[in-house]
Amino acid sequence: SAQPTSFRKKSRREVLLLSFDHLLISDDVWRSICKISPTSSSSAITLPAASTIRKNNPFSQSQHHQHPQSSHSWLDWLLGSHLTRNQRLWRGMLIVQVVYLVYLLPYLISSSAEGDILNMENVLSVDATKRGAAVITPEHPLVVATRLHLGKATNPPADLEEKMIQFADFCYKVCAQAIQQVQPTDNDTPSGPLVVATVAVDATPKLDSYDLLQAVRQISDQIAAQHQDDTTGVLWNVQVVPVQPWGRFVPALNALVMHAATSLHASRIMFVSAETTTVGVDAIARLLKECMSEHVAVVGARLTGHDHSATSTRPQTVALNGRTTPWNTLAVWNLPKLALTGFQLISDGLASDLTPPPVDGTPPLINMGGVEETVTIALLQKLLGPTHAVAKLLAVSDVTWNEKFDDPKRQEWHDQKMASKLSRAQRQMDLLGLTGKVQHLAE
Repeated sequence: SAQPTSFRKKSRREVLLLSFDHLLISDDVWRSICKISPTSSSSAITLPAASTIRKNNPFSQSQHHQHPQSSHSWLDWLLGSHLTRNQRLWRGMLIVQVVYLVYLLPYLISSSAEGDILNMENVLSVDATKRGAAVITPEHPLVVATRLHLGKATNPPADLEEKMIQFADFCYKVCAQAIQQVQPTDNDTPSGPLVVATVAVDATPKLDSYDLLQAVRQISDQIAAQHQDDTTGVLWNVQVVPVQPWGRFVPALNALVMHAATSLHASRIMFVSAETTTVGVDAIARLLKECMSEHVAVVGARLTGHDHSATSTRPQTVALNGRTTPWNTLAVWNLPKLALTGFQLISDGLASDLTPPPVDGTPPLINMGGVEETVTIALLQKLLGPTHAVAKLLAVSDVTWNEKFDDPKRQEWHDQKMASKLSRAQRQMDLLGLTGKVQHLAE
């Protein structure tokens, strides 16, 4: 047609692919083929009249290059036997553009289906397990993290030193051996610790004449001094992260996430409760193995109080709630995924603090903090897609979790926390409009 033809306004992705910076065809050539209308408010691309295209098209016949009328097959065009030197050059550039677009097509489809965040993750990240490389390295170690606080205790903890020694032993013996089981090592692997022990400590003064932070630092120095001549060559360094304000649940966890990501450049972070007294090497190895894939966000161990649905024959995918989710009592997180969101402030109980008391008889929003894993998993699945933020709850046999405390106030707080896991998590999910899935795996 001799009339200009306008196309619809291009989407952001199409403009990216059609921009002059990404195409090999020069600006002058594009201006001779397509003219951007200076008066169009929609910035639509307008093709000139057919006569103008014929005049400027190097493939068209002109007074300088006359060719007899003949029909050529696509094979003739590819071979270029009937084309001039300039036309063969143009043909080559066109082929390059087609190859470039075909290369980008899978990423464009992935981006359309799952969103731009997922597309960025697919392009930039590499699943190391697919290429046989190590996920956990000295440059990107496994951070094993725990939290120490006084909570509702009225007396200084009598077993603090015992807990910290036990924690260091768990990190530098059990976890280090587990890593060797689940990923390959060779002579080219850089030497250095694959595990870093980290403790978040409530730095807020709670008891007269007792400083928890100072006590933890002193014990950490003692542990390092006792193991500086360790036969393995790995120093038992327990890094201390002071946290103030401590809040209820989330600030300490996010402080550990930030420390692991910014200071240690970790690939995985394992949260473990100080009350998790006995964990076997095989149990940790299974958790790490299940969390090696880039599609997995978190893998947790089944504990007392969990509603676990897996059978001996096959895994089960169930709805995510406060009793089906992995708990940070013992869970391994994919740190690059967790660092996208961290743990949410709604899990620290801020919504119940800011909500005025209801006047219509509705139960008030009380005791709603905690169970932070549930909302975080659901949010990551919402952002990345459920197949790219998989949560797993794994049945393991050699895990002991001590739920008995000497301090009565501490025991009462723990019992209330366990009894309300389901209701607290569901309240948070309902307020944010989130749902999620979790895979349960048998032993």
